Order: sequence, then structure tokens, then C-alpha cells
Amino acid sequence: MLNEQILDLQKENARLLALIEEKNHDCEQAKKFLEEFPCAEEFVDDICLALEQGDTADEYALLYAFAKVLSQKYVQPQKLAEDEDFLKANIYTNDKIREFFVKEFLEKVKKAPVGCLKRGGIPTTSAEKPKTIALAGEMAKALFRK
Repeated sequence: MLNEQILDLQKENARLLALIEEKNHDCEQAKKFLEEFPCAEEFVDDICLALEQGDTADEYALLYAFAKVLSQKYVQPQKLAEDEDFLKANIYTNDKIREFFVKEFLEKVKKAPVGCLKRGGIPTTSAEKPKTIALAGEMAKALFRK
């Protein structure tokens, strides 16, 4: 009876060791996959779901699940360009894009006209100052007549 229990425990131990080795192999495979495709880390949960739902258990199962997730998550650039939330989060706040458009705008804006190239003082008019209130009134009327 004791021998039977020992044999049962040895069988159970061997089964558990095989499971552990399988899990270690799966972990090593996952590590290699993530090293080869680092962008897959963003989709780990979705890839796991696809693996659970998938019917293949071969060496390409991870790659197939990743491709399936990417095909589901893919959004066409035209749709992204129309998505206001995406634009606010990724485009409008990007300094490189902002600098590009500001630079392009400034290049298209007409240049300021060149000032007077002659050297010398700024031309001025002589200021007539009225000496009386009556003269000031006449000067004001003359301004309004023009």
C-alpha cells in the first residue's frame, strides 16, 4: 500500500514536472517573441485572449495571434486624420509638427517692405503752434475742411 502511494506520488510529480517544463518552454517562447517584436508588449492581453480562443498550438501560434490582434486594432490613416481626439492627443501637441507648420507659414507670409534706404534724419514737418485761442479754432476748422 505504501509502495502504491509512492508510485502515485512519483507519477504525479512527473506530470507536474512535465507541466512546469511546458510552461517554462512557453515562457521562453514568449520572451523570444517579445524580443523579436517589442511592439507586441502593448497588446499582450489581447494576444493572450487570441491564443485562448485560437485552435493552433504550434510554434507560430503567437505570431498568428499577434497578426490577428493587429488586424483588429488597425485603423486607416484617413480615419485617424478625421478623429479629433487622436489629433488632439498625438498631432496638435507634437512640437516637431507644430514647428514644421509655423516655419512653412512664415515662409509663405510676404516679407515686410524694405524701408527707406537713404541715410539721414527722419523727415518731419514743422509744428505750427497757435498763439491764441482764436488761431487754434481756425486751425481746427481748417483740418475739418480738408
